Formats: sequence, structure tokens, C-alpha cells
Amino acid sequence: MATAEDIEVIKEEYLLKARFAPQKDIIKTHIPAGSSVLDLGCGDKDMLNYITCSDYHGVDVCELADQVHDFDGDLLTWDRTWDVGLMVSMLYYPEDTDRFLNHYKQFASKWIVTIAPMPRLLKPEWNHSFSPTRIEGVLNTHFTTISSKIEIESDISRLGREGTKYWCMYICTP
Repeated sequence: MATAEDIEVIKEEYLLKARFAPQKDIIKTHIPAGSSVLDLGCGDKDMLNYITCSDYHGVDVCELADQVHDFDGDLLTWDRTWDVGLMVSMLYYPEDTDRFLNHYKQFASKWIVTIAPMPRLLKPEWNHSFSPTRIEGVLNTHFTTISSKIEIESDISRLGREGTKYWCMYICTP
């Protein structure tokens, strides 16, 4: 029988998936079927429930990732590239965002970056908060082209909070 702690863990996992569902529904429309995908900050690889790809490589601290890695540590290098790179709400975590983006941008032809422009208030482990102006400045520094900015509205009442949360998605080319 499940303990109260087990139920709380399941509830948190469900709420996290619900929070990211609107983003993933939009992200999938920007990943052509059959693409190869590098997903930095993949979590439990839930993105695979949304896309059809020929090759997927997920990297995260989560043990369910294809490659377990803490992005504050050494930088990873691969001897290949992917068609599409994903950074879904993960730029809060690397200690040095510039170093992170400068290194990893070389591993995909196109990057999809999503972020909630908000102060660092939800998670104490976040190293950064991004205003819309700051994130666009950071991305413009590291990518040659930002071809689109899409605002994603998400009803956060499912998360026990009032109101609406806005996410920004950027399509970037190194």
C-alpha cells in the first residue's frame, strides 16, 4: 500500500508534467518528424510522448536520462550533432549560463529554448532568473539568429496557484 509520502511524490510528478504540457504541445510543432533530438535538461524524457524522432539523446541529473550529468560540472562533448536541440525550462540551473550556451550550441542545427521570465522564487536551487529583456540579450549573444519568439499561456490553477503563467519559447540558430 502506498504511503502518504509515496502519494505526495506521485502528485508532484503529475503536477510537473501538467505544468509543462502546454509548452510541449507547441514545441512538438517545431520538431519535424524523423529529426534527431538532443534534449538538455530532459528530466524523465517525457518529451518522447510528444514527438516522433529518429534519434533522441536526453541529458539530465535525473536517473532516467540517457546520460546522467550535472550541468554545473564538466562540459560534455559528443562526436556528432543533432537536428534539433532542446533546452526546456533549464537555463535557470547552470551556474555559468554563458559558458553553457557557448559550448552546447555547437551540437544542434536549431535550438528550441523555453523559459518563464520570472524572478527566482519557485525553486531555491535556480541560479538565475530571467526578465524577457535579459533572456533575449543572453540568447542574442550566443545565437546568430532568433527566428521566433512565441509566448505560451498556461493555466496554473492545476498547480494550486491562481492565475496564468506565461512562458516564452525561442527558436535559435547557432
